[in-house]
Parts: sequence; structure tokens; C-alpha cells
Amino acid sequence: ELLARGQAARHAEAGRAIAGDLPRTGCDEALLPALENVLLAYPAWNPKVGYCQSMNFIAATLLMYCNEEHAFWILSSLIEDLMPQDYYTDRLRGLRADLRVFDCYLKQYLP
Repeated sequence: ELLARGQAARHAEAGRAIAGDLPRTGCDEALLPALENVLLAYPAWNPKVGYCQSMNFIAATLLMYCNEEHAFWILSSLIEDLMPQDYYTDRLRGLRADLRVFDCYLKQYLP
């Protein structure tokens, strides 16, 4: 059902963003259909978060080790249970904060 809802939303904003990010993921072409399915299903599952850049890299890595359904549920768990709340938002606030911290560490330890 999630896959069907995701496929139906292919032409919505998330679907267009996913279509643009798929070729930039750099994974084996054989993984692209499964990657697209996982990424389209996630906004159907969690419309509040939807699709955000960099989810494609996480999902592609998961697909290298497990099937499509398991990759979807692991991605969901990572985003909803392990990442800080609101890490993935339309403005990527959590990611930007992490990158600032990382930048500070780089300046401190690798001047």
C-alpha cells in the first residue's frame, strides 16, 4: 500500500526531488528502481518529514545489504527513532547544526 501511494505521488514535490537525486546517488544502476521505491514510500509513510536530501545515500547503502522492504523499515527507524527529532526538515536544520559542529572540530584538530 505504501509503495502504491508513493508511486501515485511520483509527480508531487517529493517525487520530483527524488527523481533529481536518484542519478546523483552514485549507486549501481541495478539498485535504482528499489531505491526509488523506498524513497517514494517514505513520504507516504511519514508525510510530516517527507523526503529530504541525503536520504537517498542512506537508503542506497541499506539496499546494498538488505532487500527493499527491510531497507524501508530500517530507514524509517533511523529517521524516526535514532535521529534527533526534526533532524530531517525542509531546511535541514539538524544536518546543518551537525555540519557546523564538524567544521569546528576540523578547525580545532586539523588547523
